[in-house]
Amino acid sequence: MKKIKLYFPLVVVCLLIFSCQKEQLNELNDNNANYSQTSSNNKSENLSITPYGGSDNKAPIDPCLEDRMQWVSYVTTSVLYYEEDARNNFLNTIANNETMALENLIGGSVMSSVFKTKFLEYLYLYSSPEYPQGDLFNACPDGTIDEPLWPPFTTGGDNGGDLIGIDPTQDAVDGFMNYILNENCIELYFPNQLLIYNQESFRVTSTAHPLSTATVNEAYLRYGYLEILEQNCTAVEQFTITQNHIMHPSYNVIVTRPYVSNTCEYTEYSGIDFTEFLSN
Repeated sequence: MKKIKLYFPLVVVCLLIFSCQKEQLNELNDNNANYSQTSSNNKSENLSITPYGGSDNKAPIDPCLEDRMQWVSYVTTSVLYYEEDARNNFLNTIANNETMALENLIGGSVMSSVFKTKFLEYLYLYSSPEYPQGDLFNACPDGTIDEPLWPPFTTGGDNGGDLIGIDPTQDAVDGFMNYILNENCIELYFPNQLLIYNQESFRVTSTAHPLSTATVNEAYLRYGYLEILEQNCTAVEQFTITQNHIMHPSYNVIVTRPYVSNTCEYTEYSGIDFTEFLSN
């Protein structure tokens, strides 16, 4: 990766500590291109050739990757839960596929996609400094609202978030999209066929690959209280997902994970088969 300047004030630097608690990146990308204009061919520059100052073509572990993959899943399930048109668009796109690369869902070449439009809209809401740390949409008064480490991304793209007239939230969204689409190769994995109909009658679960050989990880189950408490509201509960959960179709599990390609070697994770986590 190339280096970047931090455009946000000191308070955002403090937020970075929370967004990537495992350890702070020593070097960040200094040339985040707009995600809709950058070619996927640039991934080989960002990933394969000594990123983060690594040597021998092997990259040190990225402490933010798992957290940001959790957000990809979380935003996806939020859109699927609340937006019927986007949900239908998503289901038609993935069809009966077990996996789908993010670039085929929200990449720069994807045009006229309701799901992509809503994904960006929700990502903006979740990335905003005014975001109230909890679910944005009709949360139950007494319900639990859990979520991944906030914020999704704390350093923006190339717009310069400290300049007058520049929207720092949009800058963060651009940085997040560049990270997941151009700096990494990421896909969604569906252990079982998604059984999603309408907001009142389905659950949906988001999680991410643990980037280790662990067989469990944290996950977020989104469901409605309509039938339980006769309240049309939502709860999101964090739990530890295991192989047993994917045996129950009602969980509707969506896993975000990296995939290895010619442009994304992920040598730092040698010995880990990304396809084995929650495999059916």
